[in-house]
Order: sequence, then C-alpha cells, then structure tokens
Amino acid sequence: MRRSVFLLLFSALLWSCNHAPQKQLENIAMRLNSHKSVDFKAIEKFVYIGQQDTMTTHYHVWLMRDLSDTSLGGYARVYDKYRPYILIHNKLGGMYVLYPTKKRVRFYPHTDPVLITEGDWINYFFHPMDLISNSQSFNRFVVKDTNINHKRFILLNTLSVSGKTHTDVTYVIDPKTAFPIMSRTVVKQPEHSYIDQMYFNDIRFQAIDTARFNQQLHDYCQRYPVLNFAQGSVPDLLSHMLDIGEPAPPIKGSFYRTGLPFDFNKYLGKYVILLDFWYTHCPYCVMAIPYLGKLYDQEKDRGFIAFGINSVDNKPGMTDAVLSLCKHRGMTYQPIRTTQTTDCNYKVLGYPTMYLIDRNGRIAYKDIGFSLAKYKRLKHAVDSLLSMN
Repeated sequence: MRRSVFLLLFSALLWSCNHAPQKQLENIAMRLNSHKSVDFKAIEKFVYIGQQDTMTTHYHVWLMRDLSDTSLGGYARVYDKYRPYILIHNKLGGMYVLYPTKKRVRFYPHTDPVLITEGDWINYFFHPMDLISNSQSFNRFVVKDTNINHKRFILLNTLSVSGKTHTDVTYVIDPKTAFPIMSRTVVKQPEHSYIDQMYFNDIRFQAIDTARFNQQLHDYCQRYPVLNFAQGSVPDLLSHMLDIGEPAPPIKGSFYRTGLPFDFNKYLGKYVILLDFWYTHCPYCVMAIPYLGKLYDQEKDRGFIAFGINSVDNKPGMTDAVLSLCKHRGMTYQPIRTTQTTDCNYKVLGYPTMYLIDRNGRIAYKDIGFSLAKYKRLKHAVDSLLSMN
C-alpha cells in the first residue's frame, strides 16, 4: 500500500509542479556544505519491473566530511542490517568491508561514488557542488518546488543514458536540511529493469564521535584478518577464491523445501555439480535464477545437478519468503539453507558466486557476479564437463 501511494506521488510530482529557479540548487548545496557530519537510517525497497517480489533492506549510515580525503571527501560507514556487513570508507583511499559473522575484513580500492544505490544521496553530501556543476552532464535535470501535506519540498529529477541503460533518479528534498526524505531510482536496460526506492529517517547532524568512529575500524582490523584486494577487479577476486583442481569442501545444511538434511557427499563424484551462492536481497543473484533453472532443466538428464547455497536467508521465519521468491523466479533446482561457515570454506567474496565441481569432486570452474556473457561461459563449461568420459 505504502509503495503504491509513493509511486502515485512521484508521478504527480514529476508532471504537476512548477520549475524552481537555479537558486534552489545553490541553497541546497550551501546547506549541505554546512553539515560536517550526518547519520541517518534508510529503508530500501527493490523490485524488478514486472515481478511480484520486493526486497527490503534496512541501513544505518554515518557520514563525516573531511576535505583532506581526495577520493570520497570524507569518512563513510554503512551498516546493512540484513546480511549483515559494515562498509567503511576512510581517507586511506579504499573501502573496508567488515563481515562480523565471517570474522574477516576485506579491503578494496574505491572509485565508484555509489555506495548503496544511485539514490543514496551520499555522494551529494560529500560533494554538494556537484548538484550545480554536474547538472549539464545529465540527459535531463529538473528542479521543482512542491508541497506535500502542506509542507514545502524540492523535487530533483535526473536522467542519464549510457548505451542501452537509462537511469532515472528522483529525490524529494527537505529544503531546511537539504536532505531527502525519499528517493526513487528507475533503471531500464536490456537484461533487466528495476525500481529502487529509499526512505530516509532519523536524520541527525553533527552527532558523530570521530575518535570513536575511527577506533572501531582499528579494532575490527586488529581483531580479524584483512584480505587486501588491491586491484579490485574480477580477476583479482577470482585469484582469492578456491583454486581449480582443489577438492570441494564439505557443506552442511538442509533443504529449504523439505527441511531434511542436505547430504553433499551423496552427489560428489557422481554428478557435475553447480553451486550457486546467492541470497534474496542480491539483485544479480535473483537475475541469475531463471537462467540457472533453465540450464538445470536442459542438462539434468546428462548427470548435471545444481544447488542454490544460501547462508544469508537462514534466520527463523524466512523460509516462506525464500520459497516464494524461488517459485516466482523459476528456481527448478534445490535451494539449500546453510551457514556462513560454508561461505568461508568456499572463499565466497561476493554474490552470486558460482562453482562447478567435476565428477572427481574437484573445483572445475569459478566465477563471481552475473551477466549474459558470464552465463554463456558457464553453460559452455557445463557442456564440456558433461562431455568428458
């Protein structure tokens, strides 16, 4: 109901408001620049266009401005309450991703201004003048004055087109704080299109203890080993995963559909096995499901079997949501509930992660992420393994 109301609200705002002068942008930039720090909570609602399932994620975000940081413009910390992980950017020029449940820290170089989603407002907080200087770089850039429940707001809408990808972002901004109360991102591209909405709340300015913030990062890095992905490329990530030819580690878990124990040894050495490490709030994981389901249906009679390994949606009460998504997306193979230990044993560094295991029980193929090109490579690898005697 709430989502429907806001969709109607955005449509009305985009077409019925009067254009605001350029002065509005200058005022927003000035107010943003006056805030040295901010922490806020956000609710993200992500849904693929034309699909029924909506993925909801809660975040807590802390931002501190620091002009000496030339990469992002300060410190950023994002806590994803669903997975959970803590993402921290600091002036050392990179991104630390902390996984308390996995007891490890990963360091990546950070060059992308998007930390959560296009509509997270984080980059504008650190670089408020981009609101003015970047306005000409968009295919559409509109600023409008509007009223919601007799309260004045500013609506900012941008459209960027890159190849076949269209990204439309709309913010509803409180002019007193220069911070949005909500945003809506619509991405349309050939492989998939989606709507990503964020609702901002509990916004507090100048309330962050800088010393405590930095000490927490130091404590995590001292407590857990830091894996350094200096290049941050897919080949770099693949080099830190299990090696081709290694024996497949054991997996302990249960079938989502029946609740019965999952006996991995039953399949090792008898089938070519696909392990798809995924979870419901991962857009590319969800995008991969129908393709992997089709691959499984096509090749299962040749001795191919696939399992969707899920260590994130393993909390009590999540079974129905997982099975509903699997049904809508066409997961014809078995989803498996497991723990973070399995992800650690398989050196899962991102989602989706895919491994193929040959009939000797050894790693024969590995990849991270999903695209149609990656799917074609996976399909070819499956066919090659099945063709071996």
